[in-house]
Amino acid sequence: MGEEQIEAYLDQGLLASQALHGRPVLSICIAWLHQATAIPLLYCGLLLNAAFYAVLVLAFVATVSARWQPDATPDWDLQASSASAV
Repeated sequence: MGEEQIEAYLDQGLLASQALHGRPVLSICIAWLHQATAIPLLYCGLLLNAAFYAVLVLAFVATVSARWQPDATPDWDLQASSASAV
């Protein structure tokens, strides 16, 4: 993804951006953020990437913490299965 794809969307619209790349979702999000805030395109891209990574990390932490709750017994707990076999 390059700046030319974002510029194509800003200048000529969705079809021009799709001509350069089949699914220009991130480019469109960067362009919308740029239009809404007047932040330079580079910083809009960095800001969106940081936000996406933050959401990814929060989802991972929530998943892991929900899995390791004291009341949840994992199916693959080797100690519990070996203790019951004895």
